[in-house]
Amino acid sequence: MPPSVFPRPTSAYADLKATSRRPQPTSSRRQAVDKGLPRTGIRGIGGPTDRARISVAVNRADGDTSYVVIGGSESRIHRLVGLVGLGNRCAERPGSPVRAVGCHARSARSPGCATGRRRARRGPRRPAAGVRIPGPPTGRGRAGAGPTAGDATGVRWHGGPGGGRPREGCVAQPWVPAIHGSLTSAHLRGHVTLSSAQMSTVHRVRGRFRAAYQGRPQVGPWRLRRAWRCAMGASEPERLTNSGHLARIKRVVAGGVSSSMRAAAVPTPLVIQRARGCTVWDVEGKEIIDVNMGYGPHLFGYADREVLDEVAEQLRDGAMTGLPHMLDSRAAELICELVPSVEQVRFANSGTEAVASTLRLARATTGRDLVVTFEGHYHGWSETILRAGKNTLHLQGPDPTDVVPGAPGMIPEALSHTVQLPWNDTAAVRELFDRDGDRIAGVILEPVLANACVLPPAPGFLELLRELTERSGAMLIFDEVITGFRVARGGTQERWGVTPDLTVVSKVLAGGIPVAAFGGGRRAMRMLAANEAHHAGVYAGNHTALRAVVAMLSKIRANPRVYEELEELGGYAEAALRELFAEDGRQVRISRVGSLMSVSLLRRPVRDNASLRDIAGAIDFPAHRRFQTLAQAEGVYFHPNALEPWFLSTAHTREHLDKAVAALRRALVSLP
Repeated sequence: MPPSVFPRPTSAYADLKATSRRPQPTSSRRQAVDKGLPRTGIRGIGGPTDRARISVAVNRADGDTSYVVIGGSESRIHRLVGLVGLGNRCAERPGSPVRAVGCHARSARSPGCATGRRRARRGPRRPAAGVRIPGPPTGRGRAGAGPTAGDATGVRWHGGPGGGRPREGCVAQPWVPAIHGSLTSAHLRGHVTLSSAQMSTVHRVRGRFRAAYQGRPQVGPWRLRRAWRCAMGASEPERLTNSGHLARIKRVVAGGVSSSMRAAAVPTPLVIQRARGCTVWDVEGKEIIDVNMGYGPHLFGYADREVLDEVAEQLRDGAMTGLPHMLDSRAAELICELVPSVEQVRFANSGTEAVASTLRLARATTGRDLVVTFEGHYHGWSETILRAGKNTLHLQGPDPTDVVPGAPGMIPEALSHTVQLPWNDTAAVRELFDRDGDRIAGVILEPVLANACVLPPAPGFLELLRELTERSGAMLIFDEVITGFRVARGGTQERWGVTPDLTVVSKVLAGGIPVAAFGGGRRAMRMLAANEAHHAGVYAGNHTALRAVVAMLSKIRANPRVYEELEELGGYAEAALRELFAEDGRQVRISRVGSLMSVSLLRRPVRDNASLRDIAGAIDFPAHRRFQTLAQAEGVYFHPNALEPWFLSTAHTREHLDKAVAALRRALVSLP
């Protein structure tokens, strides 16, 4: 019978090595212990005879040492790995599931036979000298009710002369909890294939194991307690609840998030274990329809196989070499084909990096230093462009033209060469260009204000900016990090018919793989082409990211009707939401461009052409936040900030939207 392979539950034993797939001879015991290696030919686990011996070794498979191989006589293998359907009846017997695996592995008889039952009543045999199997506090009650001290508790000590307490230099090996306590479908995926019946058996035994052991062992050497924690993972509340997992994250990740923008995204704890399509599953197993969609990258939904299969293949072929690759031209050619203004590109790792390089390029090209921005537009967190933004729009504060640093610790003079204007204010734009047009290096904007309220440009506004920048010699820069490949195949510039000098794209560009690009005509990119301007990054344009770009943009190009379908889906969602809020008598503002949508509860109505500041002043932020919390409990997630957009994808169907609207209706009933 071939050995059975199981993934180890943690990486705590990654340093354990083995010199061969085959069990080491017993004579190498001292050498293995001295080198800190797992000893693989141990007598006494099944009895004093060779026939009863059970061996454990670390399997080297393609350089990976994360598998534990259990080998030995067939009967004992059956008892050890029978939990996954290889012949052990004890896993199916309600009277003796867990105890039998540990203590009856020492018996030459099946735990279901008379000898095995007598052995269970008498307790386990004492293992041979040199082997110690410690355990948690002794179980109470009848035989088979739970493991006792001396049974397999998840840790087997290798070494320990005389069978006594382990000494320094002993190596702990996770054993049965690799089956009982920590084996999940996630551990097994890609390593060993089990049938659904086998997996159901594993989950049944895991449930019994948790019922038998409530908590961690409180006695025994510190190595046992540490190994038990490694094998069993977190404590029960942390393992099963969103709040417990989030608390655990916060102990080691500052603030519990790796982006300050996400700090307020989960007023009710939510920790995700997986995502597919338009659905996420939290650590409690709850299914949630997501309309935040990772802040917008997933045009085709989470875990799109066409993209991920390409990325997986590239990882096998080399993720990054720092050298030119044939993917460079393929990815760049697709961008140039789809985006009207682009003839040459450079790749970066994020929108922030790409915007910073674009602004530097505009200043270098024009020989000027003044950059024009608009209130509420977000262009990343680099030093010369991060301003106090949408989170303060509804407060009584500075004038829309006042430039305020967006984060503590910024250099006070960092924004001294930045001018801010109200969005869609044609008079303010004309006045600035009449006064300082010869100082302006560039005008940067979200052509559709996507990150706050989804506010489209006023009729003729983009055309005015194009005219004024061309006349003054400034560069027009479209930040299409959100709208690129989202509102149309060629982004906002295709939908509105206005061509900028430079364009920044990200998010949908690679379907969630971190990458960004900026580009323009050859004239706009000439300094970078001649290596006279500076743009750098170790991981910029890495092969994995560009493979994702090629896969994503190729799929967009091959599906010309995708944006028509998203437009229809967005119209269906908008109509359903308007009807929902009208039925409930709620004042709401809904704005949409294609699959990009904004939904905000209001304290008072606002006109359609209201300014960003007027809209923010009318939003009922506390009520919207309560609405988000109730909706999350009902199975729909959107961002709790009323200014943040919603994103639809091809994975959202009308059935998903109907289900989401029904959940929102239940949430509105509970909203004061």
